[in-house]
Amino acid sequence: MELSGENDFSNEISFPDGIETTEASQTSGSSQIFEVIGLPLEVSVPLRYAMEHEMAVTLEDFFVRRTGALLFDIDWVKKWKGPAAAYMASYLGWSVEEQARYLEQLEKQLHNAVVPEDAAEEY
Repeated sequence: MELSGENDFSNEISFPDGIETTEASQTSGSSQIFEVIGLPLEVSVPLRYAMEHEMAVTLEDFFVRRTGALLFDIDWVKKWKGPAAAYMASYLGWSVEEQARYLEQLEKQLHNAVVPEDAAEEY
């Protein structure tokens, strides 16, 4: 069996401002969108990996289930939730409503992580 090194599939994604990536230009295209959104490598690399290899499709998937950051580095989540949402929305094709819904779900998780359940019931 001989492998040609070429794939029969395309990994083409459309981003805002006309930025596009394909498998051949994925690295440069990804770095362009990360720069536009303002994501450093320590966020962009695990985010991209989580979406492509771990089936992360929501902000909760990434910040809670894939990184555990909500439990162990909540300030990191608060700092990067907006830019991560913008990137995931572009990459996964979320509507404005979906992006708002996923951000709201993450906000609820953030609230629940810092406010004890008993205290939330008192208010």
